[in-house]
Amino acid sequence: MAVKRDEIPTSTLPRRQLGRFLRDARTAAGMTIMRASGLADLSPAGLQRIESGRVQKVRKQDVRALCELYHVGARDTRRAVTLAEQARERSWYHDFGNLFDETNRICPRIRPP
Repeated sequence: MAVKRDEIPTSTLPRRQLGRFLRDARTAAGMTIMRASGLADLSPAGLQRIESGRVQKVRKQDVRALCELYHVGARDTRRAVTLAEQARERSWYHDFGNLFDETNRICPRIRPP
């Protein structure tokens, strides 16, 4: 069965960077997850998943709303939105995942005869 492109995992690095940035901004603004999630119209669990980098497709409007709520400057807001965009992209290594077996060795089926 073929795997759909949307089911292939995205890179965790931009998601984790974005989550860390938003958590730091929330903390600097003196807000709890409960308060921030209520003001941003997100569930507390949803905001916690964003901050921990577990949401693969963070909506740009949520990032903008959180940045506005936390009084983040325009430049840093643009950077956060860029991280959200990057988090949606597949990493280059996903295209080559079939070259390796479960022990991360080059699969014998692709070696020259």
